[in-house]
Amino acid sequence: TVAAVASALNLPGIKFEDAEAATNKIKMRMRFKEHNVPCPAFLPVWSLADAKKACRILKFPAVIKPSDNMGARGVMRIDDKTQIADAFRLAKSASPSGELLIEEFMEGPELSIDAVVYNGEITFTGVADRIIQHEPYFVETGHTMPSHLADDMRREACDVMAQGIRALGITHGCAKGD
Repeated sequence: TVAAVASALNLPGIKFEDAEAATNKIKMRMRFKEHNVPCPAFLPVWSLADAKKACRILKFPAVIKPSDNMGARGVMRIDDKTQIADAFRLAKSASPSGELLIEEFMEGPELSIDAVVYNGEITFTGVADRIIQHEPYFVETGHTMPSHLADDMRREACDVMAQGIRALGITHGCAKGD
């Protein structure tokens, strides 16, 4: 909404199509791929048949999620083919559009990174370790700030976040990445 108003009034801000790419996980991943920003392999999914095919291509474990929701609603790790149908139904129920994606599961620490962007200059305002529990779901139950990750790993994560911000066309505004 803010991007649409800023565009309509010719105010500084995120362009509407960039805001849409920043909030739709499929469009976001496509922008990342186009700009060589590291991200998990992914496939869009509309039907249960699509989900089964995506899991065959991407292998297990995989993660299914709504393309158009946040807060880990409807997100589930899929460890084998017996979980696909239940995971699909969960993700579908949390998606306003019904558009889902399945991506490869990436093992490792989870971070939450916040930044402010003004005239294309990115200032990182925080890096936190996310505490994720209740497998196979991704429920964030807390975070630790500042992150305990080594400085070089935090810098590398912020570098990737900066690449993502640029790929999404964000020159003014705030950015948050998990």
